[in-house]
Amino acid sequence: MCWNRHVILGLLMLWGACGPRVLPGPSSHELAATAPEVRLEPDDVRRLSLELLAGGSRWDPPGLEGRAWRALHSAYAHLEHAQVTVGRDVATVHLPCTDQPPEDCASALVRPLRNPQPPRALPPMPEPTLLDHLLAALFEGHPYQHPPQGWPETREALRPHDLEHFFSTQIARSTVVATASDPSLHAALRAALEDLPVRLPPDPAMFGPPQPPSLALIVLPSSEPQARIALGLTAPRSALAATPLDAPEIEADRSLLHALTGAGIWPPESNPGPSLLHRAAIAISPAIEPAEAERIIQRLPDTWAEITTTSAAHLDPYIDCSPTVLVSWPHTIEDPWHPRVPPGGYAQIHRPLLSEPSP
Repeated sequence: MCWNRHVILGLLMLWGACGPRVLPGPSSHELAATAPEVRLEPDDVRRLSLELLAGGSRWDPPGLEGRAWRALHSAYAHLEHAQVTVGRDVATVHLPCTDQPPEDCASALVRPLRNPQPPRALPPMPEPTLLDHLLAALFEGHPYQHPPQGWPETREALRPHDLEHFFSTQIARSTVVATASDPSLHAALRAALEDLPVRLPPDPAMFGPPQPPSLALIVLPSSEPQARIALGLTAPRSALAATPLDAPEIEADRSLLHALTGAGIWPPESNPGPSLLHRAAIAISPAIEPAEAERIIQRLPDTWAEITTTSAAHLDPYIDCSPTVLVSWPHTIEDPWHPRVPPGGYAQIHRPLLSEPSP
């Protein structure tokens, strides 16, 4: 019996030494040195593309909103055919390579990230849109709040060292995904990306999902003669935490519009907002007469309460939320909101979002 016990103990020790183990994850150095992913996507048009995973405006420091937009447009301003797009999550750069040698085209695409030069000229920064103001209300206190191009006052606060800091913190081997359209460009781009700095990527966990606001009405003065209504919903934290980045937001937008138009209070020719990675369902009306806008605003609280009792497809994460309503209202018309549209079901009324009407 003792011999059997020793044999069993020996076998257990052997199993502990040679059996399967849980291997540690990559070290910080290994993670920082991760080689950029370079994809080959054959195309008749010779081109190169970069996706900057930490280049979106969500990483702009408070008070310096628009930093990523200005930094990247400045870096590529000397390349006439480069197309720079800065979103809230990521930024992309596309460069056609018509007659250039692969090495020259790849170097032209990557060099501005390593050694950005002072710009010759910058494209005009787009002014905030109705959608930008709606998202500012939906994501109050969250990095998605500001548009990628920033606000007028934050643009003026940007200095050269702020742009330099963008490249020294947001650009690294581990934060770039590249695409080439043919094998020769693929090899050249892979080689050019080897010179990018080795550093840890920013922690994406530092930004949590937003807190859904209460049912709110915001009046935005406008120089247009007609009114426009934008309605938005953000899903609750519990649903957002489990929502993948490629969730079908556009389907939620369409379902939201279908529910509203089916209730008879929303213009049938309305369109959903763009399919953004903001976890928001958005409905935007066309230009309508102010009287029609008043009718919609008056009926919306009760109508939304009815909609939430019969959940539409793709709207489940939004059912426990309250919509935020932004109304672009002609500033030439005497303010009707307090006497003619009482708060009703609205928990709060913000007015106006801007202190002065748009010119």
